[in-house]
Amino acid sequence: MINKRMNMDISNISVVILSGGKSSRMGQPKALLQIGEKRFVDYLAESFSEAGEVLFSVKEAGDFPDVVLPHIVDDFPGCGPLAGIHSSLKNAKNPWVFIVACDTPFVKKETLETMMQFCSDDITAVIPKEEDGRLHVLCGLYHRSTLPKIEKYLKEGNYRVRSIFDSDHAVFLSVKKCFNDTKAFRNVNTPEDYKEMVQ
Repeated sequence: MINKRMNMDISNISVVILSGGKSSRMGQPKALLQIGEKRFVDYLAESFSEAGEVLFSVKEAGDFPDVVLPHIVDDFPGCGPLAGIHSSLKNAKNPWVFIVACDTPFVKKETLETMMQFCSDDITAVIPKEEDGRLHVLCGLYHRSTLPKIEKYLKEGNYRVRSIFDSDHAVFLSVKKCFNDTKAFRNVNTPEDYKEMVQ
């Protein structure tokens, strides 16, 4: 049994919204897509307003000037999501960091609170997992202790996020069994996905 971390509260968590993807299939920045009058990034920022901080991860300085959240920039630009996780862990003020992709606007505080229940001193990541084995690595809770390993992999050219779980103490939570709102994990990759989401 995994013991809960004592005094774990959302105010002790840093939340980082990742936006560094190319959005090549969408054709426009996904963070700025709207549902009604709100942008995806605004939905997420509001959902996690009670967190210790909410940061916005970008690929290059100057990206998304209209997003008023504090920006953090990749140290390893062009190296995919792992670079965003690296910069998030490096710049966040709290040791536990919740990573959420900008194209999953329905992720809510309750999703994070479910993951927080599995944090303990010997756990380095809590990641939702689908029945087919797919991991939601960009909707996961990471501990800063993984940072040296991530940086080592990035320098070696290994950009697979799953690699950091090979020898770490990670918890994989069944989306079907552990989360009440499975819609939270829907993401948008194409205009067709976006149209379906906002209908």
